[in-house]
Amino acid sequence: MGKPKCVELIIKEMERRYKPLARRCDHNALFALGYLRTTEIFLETLDDVDYSDRATVIREDALFAKYYFRAFDAIIWVQTTYRLLGKKPLMQHRAAR
Repeated sequence: MGKPKCVELIIKEMERRYKPLARRCDHNALFALGYLRTTEIFLETLDDVDYSDRATVIREDALFAKYYFRAFDAIIWVQTTYRLLGKKPLMQHRAAR
């Protein structure tokens, strides 16, 4: 951990999660793509930016990605569950008022 390879693995996981969202024009695709592109630029500029402790910055990137994936999975689970039950999520009910 703390090596550029770690960021490459995060990008691969982001791409894996982004592609099905983009295929079905899911609104979550917009944020997923933005975060993916930001992470790609982070990796591309890793050698150009003078981080005092590059390994720590990479570990922080990995930790943030872990939090993002956890939240992403929770959102997808809730949306899928409501869709299978034929119900609208609470947020959609409130927006319809």
